[in-house]
Amino acid sequence: SRTIRLAFSFYPVMLPVMIATIVVAALLTSLPAVYMQRAIDVIGRYWQGGDWAGASREIVPIVFELIGVYAVALACNVVQAQLGAIITQGTLMHVRNDMFDHMEDLPIRYFDQNAHGDIMSHYTNDVDTLRQLIGQALPNLLTMFLQMAFTLVVMLYYSLDLTVVVLAVVVLMGW
Repeated sequence: SRTIRLAFSFYPVMLPVMIATIVVAALLTSLPAVYMQRAIDVIGRYWQGGDWAGASREIVPIVFELIGVYAVALACNVVQAQLGAIITQGTLMHVRNDMFDHMEDLPIRYFDQNAHGDIMSHYTNDVDTLRQLIGQALPNLLTMFLQMAFTLVVMLYYSLDLTVVVLAVVVLMGW
């Protein structure tokens, strides 16, 4: 939470926009199962009669809607990646500057008592870990959580019984 507050203090507009693009992209990447079910229903209706021209009149709009969903999801992913890079690099620049300013205020005995490599590791290893957290771990965690939640909602929409069976099997596998 401290890291998110830090990034939010530097980017109060960009960070919520990035989170919104993550939410929209996660929702849109969970929708193809719905479109697949709609397409299967159309094919099932026209299967017996063999009226493939009638089926194509219903399938083509579904395909174009799906292409639109993928295009919007792709645009959200591009915006999220660009904003993520800006937020990550900008936040780390502020953290490095603050660390350097603090280092300048330390007494000389601190540098005599600590090895040069220990001091520099704070600038490299610790800041790199922070970069991975802000740039990769938090967005991936949010995306994964949202996709699981949206997928669960779609599963519940289609079949409560099958959803319960799948969740029971997941619990058994975890146990």
